Parts: sequence; C-alpha cells; structure tokens
Amino acid sequence: MTRRMGKYQILLARGFWVAVSVLVAGIVLLTATASMNPIRQTVGSDAIVATVNGVPVEVSEFKQQIAAERAGVFNYFHKKYGVEDGADFWVTSHDGEVPLEMIKQRALDAEVKVKVQQIVMQEKGIVADISYATFLRNLADENARRKAAIQKKEPIYGPIQVGEHDYFAYLMSNAVIKLKQVLAEKELDATEAKLKAFYEVSVKGSDQGNATYDDQKAQVKQRYVDEKYAAYVDDLIRHANVEVQERVYADVDVKS
Repeated sequence: MTRRMGKYQILLARGFWVAVSVLVAGIVLLTATASMNPIRQTVGSDAIVATVNGVPVEVSEFKQQIAAERAGVFNYFHKKYGVEDGADFWVTSHDGEVPLEMIKQRALDAEVKVKVQQIVMQEKGIVADISYATFLRNLADENARRKAAIQKKEPIYGPIQVGEHDYFAYLMSNAVIKLKQVLAEKELDATEAKLKAFYEVSVKGSDQGNATYDDQKAQVKQRYVDEKYAAYVDDLIRHANVEVQERVYADVDVKS
C-alpha cells in the first residue's frame, strides 16, 4: 500500500527543513565570526599547542614564552614603525608585519629549541620527565619548601618565592651545562686533537697575550664545546618534526 502525505504533513516537513537550514546557517556564521577574531578564545592551560618530535607543548608553557617575547616584539614595532601600545596593537599590520603573528612565531621557535634539547636530556638520563605539568608541580614544591624554611627561620638562597619563568630558566641552564658535558667527547667531538686545531685557528693570537694552549686549555675547551653545541642544537631544530594544532595556536591569548 502506498501511503500519501497530506497537506498538513507536507507543511510540517517543509517547516522542519527550513528550521534545519536556519540552524546550519547560524552555526556557519558563528564559526566564521570566531575565526575572524584570533585572540577571542580562551583555551585550557593543558591544551596542546604543538608537538615537537611527538613531545607536546602545552598552552601554559607556550604562554610563558609569549610573555618572555612580549617586550622584544613591542620594542621591534616601536622602533621600526613608531607605534605605541594600544587596544589594536597586536592585530594591526605594519607593512605586512603583525605583532600577534610575530610574537607567536617567536614563542613557537623558542619552544622548539627548548624541546629538542629536553628530548636529548631525557635520552641521556639528565632529566627524567620533560612535561610542563611536572615542572609546575616541582615549582609548587620548591616554593612550599621555601615558605616552610622561612617559617622555621632557616636560610634559603634567592627569593622567598620563585617565579615560573625564572625557575624554568634556572633548571634549563643547569641541564644544558650537564648535557654539554655528556656530549663533549662523542657528539661534540672535543678530542685533544680537535681542541688544539681549534686553538690554532680560532684562539691563538687573539686577545690572550702570550698564553699557550696548555695555559688556557680549559677555556679553549669551553669555547669549542659552546660553539659545537650551538651548531648541534641548530641541526636538531632543522630536523625537528613540528606539528602545530592550528585552532589552539590561533586561540591563545597574547595579552594575558
């Protein structure tokens, strides 16, 4: 039996599809509007902005890098274009350069540099965990330890409470020193022969007076290792697999 649809049923069906069409159009409009405002969204601090060789970069650490880059980006645009801070500073284009884009790119570049080093540090057993969540827990523990020491009138070194940026920089710099020591003989090839050759080409006859290689062997090795390490990190960066989560990256607020 063929079932025929009455006039009332036809009107209901048409009304239903009109409603669906309006709803879809509204969703599309909201999505388009959101995409036009790159600093409107608020994303969770544990959201993933990017991965570097599979290792995640969380919003919390990315925003710390943004904070570290903020003054440099402002000075760049102030000196080059004479612009002042204001409500539209971050989204205004100057000869194709946009502060918002520059600060995020600088922060991402800095994070890639950090991550490729941290990965090697973990592989070499210098650090056990390179997640930012673990770092934040360690920071909270360190500040709790300092607070307790003050209450007990015990001596502490440095400030009563350590800031996130300063503590990370402190831990990172110490880990880099250890990594250089581990890499020196093999990956950085700091052999006696290489050090002497480096001394002859780069050090001898400079500002060291009459000092011989033996007189300044430690300084020669340090300079050699520093230069080789910088080149080593640059090579890690060039070969890094960086995958950016574009939506999260776009939604990170650079103002806070």
